[in-house]
Amino acid sequence: MALLLPTNSKYKEIDDLKAAGDGVTVAVLQNVYAEEWVHRALPKAKVDQYDSVDLMYQTVFMNQGRIEGQGPPKALCEQPKSARLAEFLKNIRF
Repeated sequence: MALLLPTNSKYKEIDDLKAAGDGVTVAVLQNVYAEEWVHRALPKAKVDQYDSVDLMYQTVFMNQGRIEGQGPPKALCEQPKSARLAEFLKNIRF
C-alpha cells in the first residue's frame, strides 16, 4: 500500500489509519481478493474498487471548491497548472 499524504496529515503511520476505522477509504483495482487484502491491514477501512487503472489513477486538485488540476498524478506533480497546486505539492511526503 502506498500513501500520498500532506506533511501535516493527521495520519502519520499505519496505526493512525487503523485507529481511524471506517473513516478511511482505500482505492484498489477490482479483484476478487481486494477487500480481504485491504482488511488484513486496515480491518475497518472502506474499500473502493475500480475496474480500470485509468479510473483509479486520475487525480483532481481542488481549491475552494474549484478544480485547479486534473489528470494522472505524475503529470500533475511534474507540471502543476496553478501556483496553489505547486505550493501544495511542496508540502507532500511521497
